[in-house]
Amino acid sequence: MPDGNLSDVLKARPRGDVLAVVLFSLAAAMALILFLIEKTSATVGISLFFIFGFLVYPTLRVLAQKRNLQTIALIVLLLLTCAFGWYVWPKTKAESSASTGGLERVDRVIAGAFVDEATRNGIRGAYVSVVNRPEVGSSDSNGNFRLELDSTKPFPDVVKIRVGASGYSVIEDDVRPPVHDLIVQLRRTTK
Repeated sequence: MPDGNLSDVLKARPRGDVLAVVLFSLAAAMALILFLIEKTSATVGISLFFIFGFLVYPTLRVLAQKRNLQTIALIVLLLLTCAFGWYVWPKTKAESSASTGGLERVDRVIAGAFVDEATRNGIRGAYVSVVNRPEVGSSDSNGNFRLELDSTKPFPDVVKIRVGASGYSVIEDDVRPPVHDLIVQLRRTTK
């Protein structure tokens, strides 16, 4: 009887048992890796193929004396692998939008710069808001701004933005998101 040392235990076991344990462990590791990698049809399909392949020998080895159970076990194993594959298979855009209540997440960004109408210099600290919506933002030190509109809520294709800054007139303008290079010229107020 081995004293409990792993190498002694492995030497005491028939090679087929050790191979079965190693292949089963590889299948389990691949299943875990499948949750961590980027899921494409190719990566999931290849991983499922190897997971099933790594599980065939251990199943046949364990049920070596019971031929009729081997066939049933392999069919169950195939069905379980397919069910796992269905669970981790990459979702299409239609399936993804169905899971968000039918509203597809789309690019609803309004970004650009606020500039002085006369000098064309960026305006620091200008504010922007979307009329009748909660989104608000402001410009950085160079006059650049970026607003991300909540795309899970329906809204018209064209939204009205309100822009203002200290010492400048407030203006409103219609915008069709997404827009990433909007230049808004603000006019200085006269005192």
